[in-house]
Amino acid sequence: MNFRQLRGLAGWTQFDLAAATNIGRVRLSFIENGHVVPSPAESSTIEKALLAEIARRAEQFHQTLAEVGSKK
Repeated sequence: MNFRQLRGLAGWTQFDLAAATNIGRVRLSFIENGHVVPSPAESSTIEKALLAEIARRAEQFHQTLAEVGSKK
């Protein structure tokens, strides 16, 4: 899975990711399109931000399911 796919799962735009990582949106675009190879630090920063957001959204989803289930 690549960063673009992870970003999609997180529901983020490149602007959102840029704000979360302090990596410029244009650089993120170049990384996603394979025009540049991210440094190990950039890769780690991007991955951590995206995985944290995906985990947050998954938790939110589970909480919503629990609330709906408890109302039955």
